[in-house]
Amino acid sequence: MSCCGKGREALSIRHTAAPAPINTRRASSQPTVVFEYTGSESVAVVGNVTGIRYEFRGYGTRLRVDLRDRSQLLRTPGLRIVG
Repeated sequence: MSCCGKGREALSIRHTAAPAPINTRRASSQPTVVFEYTGSESVAVVGNVTGIRYEFRGYGTRLRVDLRDRSQLLRTPGLRIVG
């Protein structure tokens, strides 16, 4: 009995498996801007370009926001650019 056929079969299975997806939504190389929340309650905003969810958990919370989502957050009451 030969085992060569089984080795080739296992090898072909490894090569045909789909690669794991790469998360490009939070690429650190993207330019960012800092927003500060001035409201009293918490608020969450989903960036209309990146789909990233930004959660501001109360007054004074500051988060780095992908520059491409800036216009979406500027339309949200209580958020302002600080840097």
